[in-house]
Parts: sequence; C-alpha cells; structure tokens
Amino acid sequence: MSFIEAHDIHVSVNEIEINDNKLELVLKTFLDDLQIAVGLKSGTEIPEGYTSSDELIAKYISETISINYNGANVPLSIDDISASPNAVWITLHSYDHLDLTEGILEFHSTFLTEVYGDQNNMLKVATSSGMKSGLLDGQKTHLTIEL
Repeated sequence: MSFIEAHDIHVSVNEIEINDNKLELVLKTFLDDLQIAVGLKSGTEIPEGYTSSDELIAKYISETISINYNGANVPLSIDDISASPNAVWITLHSYDHLDLTEGILEFHSTFLTEVYGDQNNMLKVATSSGMKSGLLDGQKTHLTIEL
C-alpha cells in the first residue's frame, strides 16, 4: 500500500496565530490536491513564466485566500513551504505590523473548492481570549471572528 494513494477526504486546516502584532497563517493540506489546483502533475515541468512551484502556489493562495482586519486587507507573504509525500504545510505572515488586540478578523477562502465539491476548509484562530474556529466550504466561504 502506497502513502500517495487517492483519498476520499478533501480538507485543509488553516491556523492563524497573532503574536507581536503580526499575523501568521499556517495552511495544511494534501499535496496531491494542491498540485491539481495549481496545474502540476508529477514529472511535468513548471509552466513558462514561473521559476518554481512556490510561485504557482503563492499565486493560487493569493487568488483563493484573503484576510481582512477591521475592513482592511492584510497582505501575506510566504515564509516556508514544506512537503511530505502526502501533505504540505505553507506558512504565511503579514508583512505589516498591525494593532491586532481588538477588532474584526475576516477570513475568506475558496481554497480547493473549484477542484472538489466536498472541500472543507477548517479555520482555527488563537486569540488573546482563547481559540476560535469555524468551517468553510464551497457554499460558506467567509468567516468573521471578533478579537
């Protein structure tokens, strides 16, 4: 039995942590699902105009995930992409210092919902008042959390 066999579950886990007025998002998902979404297949070359698969992943994430804080977009950049044979962890952070002590955090995600009709995107947010969480899918793509 191979660890890279097809799987019936389509889920990502998104964990947001706020430290020192910076926001960090760790996205965990199945590697094969992400490869399909960005148009990569094992053994194929990177499309023209891209120097690495990381660029494709960054573009896809920017098109499918956004975070707003008190109505303003929170720009994110990728710190790290780590993969195992069947999973990938992507760490992103805000590059602006924000006053994230009180307010409204809005998370919007259509991540992989165009690939799988049963895709679920779990969100966990560590705040000063504790852990908050929610579940997004192809129908519910937006979650608002009060900090």
